[in-house]
Amino acid sequence: MKTALARGEWVDPALRRVTVGDWAARWFANQVQLKPSTRHRYASLLRRQVLPVWERVPLSAITHADVGEWVRRMTQAGLAPSTVRQAHRVFSLLLALAVRDGRLTRNVAAGVRLPRVGRSEKVFLTHGQVGELAAAA
Repeated sequence: MKTALARGEWVDPALRRVTVGDWAARWFANQVQLKPSTRHRYASLLRRQVLPVWERVPLSAITHADVGEWVRRMTQAGLAPSTVRQAHRVFSLLLALAVRDGRLTRNVAAGVRLPRVGRSEKVFLTHGQVGELAAAA
């Protein structure tokens, strides 16, 4: 404990006991800078991907390996890579606030390997289709 104090890494155990659900509600309420569409997306990601798994888990109990396992399970469940990445981002953002607030010493979601988002093949209109589009407009 003395070493952690000297390094500035000591965290009061009472602060670490807060659950992800309670912390997520506090974090989300303070996201006043978000556009309405982003706020809606974050709320959906919290409700569908983050909270069903992490809601009752204390911040102090989450490990880097746990987050990696969560990402793997979402990917194996067939979620799109972009959805998995966005859910991870929301979770990482709320853990980052816990670090800044002195509840965690580090963000255990940082550095977790995420699925790659594939590029979709571009579709180009033919000259005839452009003409049809122009006529319809």
